[in-house]
Formats: sequence, C-alpha cells, structure tokens
Amino acid sequence: MNLKNILLIIYLVFTSEGYSWWDEGHSLICNKASNLMSAETATNLFSILESNDYGEGCVWPDVIKQTERRETGPWHYINSPPGIDEITPETCPKKGCIMSAYEEQLSLLRNGNDTEKKDAVRFIGHFIADVHQPLHAGFGYDRGGNDHLLTLQGKKKSNMHSIWDGEILEFLYKTIGKNDVHTQIDKLAKKYKSSLDYSDDVYPWINETRKIAVSDSVRYLDNRIKNVDEGYLINHGPIVIDRLALAIARLAILLEVELTE
Repeated sequence: MNLKNILLIIYLVFTSEGYSWWDEGHSLICNKASNLMSAETATNLFSILESNDYGEGCVWPDVIKQTERRETGPWHYINSPPGIDEITPETCPKKGCIMSAYEEQLSLLRNGNDTEKKDAVRFIGHFIADVHQPLHAGFGYDRGGNDHLLTLQGKKKSNMHSIWDGEILEFLYKTIGKNDVHTQIDKLAKKYKSSLDYSDDVYPWINETRKIAVSDSVRYLDNRIKNVDEGYLINHGPIVIDRLALAIARLAILLEVELTE
C-alpha cells in the first residue's frame, strides 16, 4: 500500500463524523445496491469504476469536498427556511445544491468521457444516499442540524445532524446486532427493488426527506430537542432502516437502466 492510500485511510478514520451518513452508511448503500443489480449491470459499473468496490467509491465525494474539490461541498444538501416544506428547482442557490449536482452528474454519466463517467457514478451513489438522510434537507441557519447542539443519552455531546448521519444506525448495531440490521435492510431493499418503477427525478425523494426532517416526531423544527434518549433512538431506528433500503433500491433501479441501455 502506498503512502497516499495510507494517509487516506487515516483521514477517513479520524474525520468520519463530519461525513454524511458517515462512511458506513455510504458504503452500505452502494455495495448493497451493486448486489441487487443484474450481473451485466454490475460488470458495467465495475468497469466504469475500475474497481469492484462501489462502497469505497461512494465515500470518495466526502473526501474530495474536504481537500482538492471544496467547491463540491454545497452539492451534498439543500437547506431552506422553516415554513418552506416543498423543495423545487427554485430552492437551489446559485452555488449549487444536491438536486442540481445530481442532475449534472446524471447527464455526465450518460454523455461524458470515461473520467467524467467514473466520477459521476460515484457522485450519483453518494448523492442518492444523501438525498435520503433527513438532515440533508434541513435549515440553513443551523447548517442542516450541525449547529443544533444536544446530548446523546445524557452523556455524549452531539448534534442533530450526527444523530441522523450515524448515531441511530450505530445504536441499532449495538442493540440489535449488525447482522440483523443488515438482514432487515436487505429484505426491505429487495422488496422496494421489485415494486418501485424506474425514476431519475430527485425531487420526490428530497421532499420525502424534508417531510421527515420537519415532522413532529423528529423534533428538529424550533430546536425542540436537547437530549436524544434511548427511546428516540429506538423509535427512529425503523425510519433509518427504511431510508437506507429506499436509497439502495432506487440506486440499483436507476443504474440498471442507465448502465444497460
């Protein structure tokens, strides 16, 4: 392993809590999506990636936004004020947002050169994951919940964004067991894969996410929660599992069409 790869691994380990869905969620979504694809689609995907590890590729957009491509930072979310519950193209600021970035990368996957397609398939996997994380459709004044400070189970300092990025999933791993959580996700993703139609329209997905973010249950609106207790983690675990499964299925369905036409 060369020095560059060693440094990248160290970077990922020590900065993962700043990432959307953390590394675990992104790797999980993209690898499970590749497992749901036909053999032909998976072969085409791995050929574009020059790798058979889609999960690693889907972590890459969070690495580059911190280093050589800082301009991509706004591509990972859409923030809008309280009271604006429907996200439209007009919601996207000039610096870009997750919807415009997703659409641009989808166009590059269809029409770009080999390098652009490799980047695009990684960005698309990453963005579809981010679109399904509720706090990626949060409020600008608290940076999507990053400045909504709270404590986790009365002990650990955290924030609302981190709760939904990874803390709930980590809690499920610890209490249910990682294998059982993955079994639930796999079962649900397979069900969605067989029942959902192809779509490349990001707006219904992001509006689902926004609705969850501002729901009474989540208690993000008006900064109404100061401590996330075990009950909150238990009650919202099924939502996290559902969002992960939907992202997996929608990504698999999209690439089945885009990579086999």
